[in-house]
Amino acid sequence: MPEIPIPERARNRHVRSGLAVPYITLEIDGRTLWGETHGRKVVDCIVNRLCQLCAQPLGEKFVFLLTEEQLAERFTREPPLHPECAAYAQRACPMIAGRMTHYAWIAREHTGKGCVEPGCGCGGWITHEDNGDNRGRPAEAWFAAWFTDYATGIRELHEELTIGDVTGCVLTGEPLKVRPVVADAPRSGD
Repeated sequence: MPEIPIPERARNRHVRSGLAVPYITLEIDGRTLWGETHGRKVVDCIVNRLCQLCAQPLGEKFVFLLTEEQLAERFTREPPLHPECAAYAQRACPMIAGRMTHYAWIAREHTGKGCVEPGCGCGGWITHEDNGDNRGRPAEAWFAAWFTDYATGIRELHEELTIGDVTGCVLTGEPLKVRPVVADAPRSGD
C-alpha cells in the first residue's frame, strides 16, 4: 500500500507502521493496540469537542465515520474528526477503507475495566460489556457524515450525563451531508 500522507494537524501524533496513531487508540506498555480505544481519551474528545485523531478542537463542521446501524440509531461510541482527519482515517484504517472482509480476530491483550474519570490514575482504558465486540464479524459499509452538533449521552437514554457516565455521541439535528466511504482496494481476509 502506498504511503498515506498525514494531515498537517495530525503530525503531532506518533507514527506506527507508517500510520499516525489516533489520540483515542489504546496504548499499553509502549504497544499500540489498533482497534482498541482508551476510554478516558474518548470521553475527553467527546466532552471537550476534540478530534479523535489529532486531539485538537473541532471546528464548526466535523465528520463522524459511521456504520449504517450507527447512522440509523443516531449514536456512536467514537468522537468525530476534522474533515481532513476523517479523510485520512478513511484511507488509513483498513476496516473503514474497505480492505478487510471481517473484523480482525485477535485476542484482547488487556483485561479488567478502567474508568473514564479524569485524573483518577487508573490507566484510562475501559472495555464496555456492551461494546458490540466485533472480533471475527463480517465487515460493514462505512459512511462519512458531516454534522455541526452532537450531544453526549448513552445509547439507551439519549440524555445529557455527567462526564463519568458518557458512553458516546448522540447525533443531533440532520447531517449536512452523508457519503459512503468507497473501498480503495478489494477486500481481503484478516
